[in-house]
Amino acid sequence: MVQTLAAGELQRDLLRELTYDGLRAAEAKGNKGGRRPAAEAELVDAGRIAYLEGCFLAALARDHQVGRGAIRTAVADLLFDHTAADPGTPAAQGLANCGGSRNRWRLSWHRGGKETTPCVG
Repeated sequence: MVQTLAAGELQRDLLRELTYDGLRAAEAKGNKGGRRPAAEAELVDAGRIAYLEGCFLAALARDHQVGRGAIRTAVADLLFDHTAADPGTPAAQGLANCGGSRNRWRLSWHRGGKETTPCVG
């Protein structure tokens, strides 16, 4: 019985050491764990403008290094199921997801053009 407890304790200590080593190795490579930072005021303004110009939420989040939820919150009143808070505020247009969320270029066919426009954040 004592041997079983000792083996369990040894296994737990080994797991703790390996986890600690893995976290330190990731930190040495420059990877940082944890939650992404919250969006700042200038980021919110830039994100709203870029969204109205046709950028995808995922591309904006990737460009500004914040979560998609932060971008979605910043442009919440511009999304389809919300109405504009101010009558003079332009409403968002429907966007086609051309090539998946990782594609930073989208076709502007809904505006009548055939050119592609970059997502600039």
